[in-house]
Amino acid sequence: MAGSTGDVKEYPDKPSYIDDKKWARFKAIQSIHYTFDEITKTFEDESKAKIWESITTSTDPLSIEVPVDKEFTPFQKL
Repeated sequence: MAGSTGDVKEYPDKPSYIDDKKWARFKAIQSIHYTFDEITKTFEDESKAKIWESITTSTDPLSIEVPVDKEFTPFQKL
């Protein structure tokens, strides 16, 4: 067998502060609901990328507002 089903694809275009497993989750969430369809594009904006870095490295990420242009419900923010 070549590997387990838990193997994570490598993403050369992901931000350096996010590991492949987290980036795979961001990519996957885009297909769940239209609200998230462009979430990875927000990482391309320098000011939003700094906020994402704070969120992904924080010990309390829910205290930081998600830098997207769409409104999220409280559940979607989780």
